[in-house]
Amino acid sequence: MQVRKIKSVFLFILMGALFANCSIEEPVLPSWMVPLSIPIASDTLLFQNEIANGNSIITSGDTLCINIEGNFDPETISENELTISENDTTISIMLGTISLDSIRTESANSIELIEILPLFSLYVGQSVTVPETTVTSDPMMVGSDEFSGAIIRECVVRVCVYNEMPFAIGPNSYSPDGMEIGVYDSTGALVTDVTINYEIPSGGWGCVEKLITPGDSWVRAPLRLDYSIPVARDTTFDMTQGILDNSSCRLTVTLLDLDIKEIIGKIPSQNITSDHRLPIGNGSRIIEGSISSGFINIDFLNRIPIGIGLDITVPDLKSPENISYNERLFLAQEDVASFGKNLCGYKILNYEYPGIPLDSLLVDIGIVTEESVGFVHLKDTDSVAVTIHTDKLEFSRLEGDLAIDSLEIGPFEENDIADYKGFSGSLNFEKALLLIAFHNDLNIENVDLNLFITGYHRETDGRVSDSAGVAINAPIAFGDNILSISDQRIVDLLNIYPTDIVSTGVFVYSGYSVVAAGDGISGGYSLSTPFEVEIRDSEPVEFDPDTLSGDDIGGIFRDAVGDNIQSAVLKARIENHSPIGGEVRLFISCDPSRVQLYDTRGYSDSNLEFIKTITMDAAPVDPLNGFIESAAVSEVEFPLTYDELLIFADPPVYTGFQLILEETAGTIVIRGSDYIEFSGEIELEILIHGEE
Repeated sequence: MQVRKIKSVFLFILMGALFANCSIEEPVLPSWMVPLSIPIASDTLLFQNEIANGNSIITSGDTLCINIEGNFDPETISENELTISENDTTISIMLGTISLDSIRTESANSIELIEILPLFSLYVGQSVTVPETTVTSDPMMVGSDEFSGAIIRECVVRVCVYNEMPFAIGPNSYSPDGMEIGVYDSTGALVTDVTINYEIPSGGWGCVEKLITPGDSWVRAPLRLDYSIPVARDTTFDMTQGILDNSSCRLTVTLLDLDIKEIIGKIPSQNITSDHRLPIGNGSRIIEGSISSGFINIDFLNRIPIGIGLDITVPDLKSPENISYNERLFLAQEDVASFGKNLCGYKILNYEYPGIPLDSLLVDIGIVTEESVGFVHLKDTDSVAVTIHTDKLEFSRLEGDLAIDSLEIGPFEENDIADYKGFSGSLNFEKALLLIAFHNDLNIENVDLNLFITGYHRETDGRVSDSAGVAINAPIAFGDNILSISDQRIVDLLNIYPTDIVSTGVFVYSGYSVVAAGDGISGGYSLSTPFEVEIRDSEPVEFDPDTLSGDDIGGIFRDAVGDNIQSAVLKARIENHSPIGGEVRLFISCDPSRVQLYDTRGYSDSNLEFIKTITMDAAPVDPLNGFIESAAVSEVEFPLTYDELLIFADPPVYTGFQLILEETAGTIVIRGSDYIEFSGEIELEILIHGEE
């Protein structure tokens, strides 16, 4: 402990007794004894003056306290911390099932009466009878100007028979099921077969429909119809040339409600709608976010072999005018296009369900193909590629459920936080309190502090001699927070007498949040304890040395050197109004080679220096109130030898006090009004002779 310099004046006025050899005959002057009292030092050590420094060691009432405090650097949320990470989403919108309402086929020729009953031409003008029978004819080819081939997943085949024959067509004894028609494609593959099981009168028509699922095989045009014509009953009529020339049966095939995988043909306009989601990065969910920075870029590539109109909307992305983001464009076959938009000023909010957090953004894409001009080859895998790239989006304000993220603290470092005035290592504190205060402007559901504080004790030469750390993990609420920690970790931290404080850590946050750029957390710390200490294995407390010059000692001492000093006693008195006991060592040296006054090596075998030890008793303490009852007084006398007196004959003389504290049985309380008063003097008896 550095104690203010106590200016001590060691004036040893030593006079040698003069012993004269006189004869009886000669007259002499009378001689007498003169007592002298020479003060050595007198000073008072008042703890509130000597220990308190108004900074780290303070007086609170009459109680001395260590109070180390400081402020952490404020940590704020910036826009680049309220972000959604950049994202690339490629959407391939396939044409999918090609839908056609119908494909109509029709034969260029009809089934003529004369073809199936050629002998009837001999009976023009006569009455003829067509018997109940079933007749067949060559297959009929029905072509189409709407397609040349298709892979049909599903469709309805409608076969119609228009009967212009002079007899009814329908079930008979030879064909009880009625008229059977087989439908084949141009390669001879069966497409389907149907049966009209009811009677079609002369001049009437009949149709039948059948759902078919051809699978992955091509259906090639023209179609071939194999059929039989059952005459429903014996029919008699007068044959005329007009009947012979105009009697026929016409067949048509129409494909309805087609779901097509692939087709070569004329394609009407197709409508494709597709919904996709753009993920919101980091696992966060947004209720409303105001974008301050970021771009969206969309690239389009049309791989459909016809032109398309494209409409893309992000309904959850609103412009400053509260209009959903939208792009519309036309792309020719194999055409590409790109669009970009600065999203500054846009907001993200749930368009469909306001107030419900979003973990992704809905993207509505609508595609309308052109009606083809002529035949095109179209597949359900033909597609439009849409690539959506969003930069890292920064927000000036964000409401939602945030994924786990962190806000770094520091690193914070404060040096020279305390001046212990030499107490370092002398006292062991038994209790300590660490207060950490935070003001939290982050309106976030979960904020957890992970802080590590390390204290270092740095010696005067800059060397770190000790350290201790404290890990702190605690939840932080919105508003003001005070963390109070008083366990052994804090005691250990204070007992190294930290001169430097370093802290690092993070605030980990997540959950529902309403936060804006600029919101943050500020705070400070206070490490304190009253001087309730336990003394164990303490190091000596050294007072500032003093120097006695020749003027301080004076000429009287030099004149008295000899045998005239009858006696010399060093008297010391210590009045201790503190609970600290121990001993005080008085160091006196005139050795010019000594560098460290308090280095005890060499004192025992030198006649140029000596050490005197004074026992200092601790003052009694009232066990009820903890205050000193009365000062403890220690008094001691040291006779000075001739060699010790001679030290003062060779100034300068170096003096100093060293306080050795004794161990305490428990904790003691040091108060600001406690003091230790030192006083001392040398008493001399000098024989004075009259002048001859």
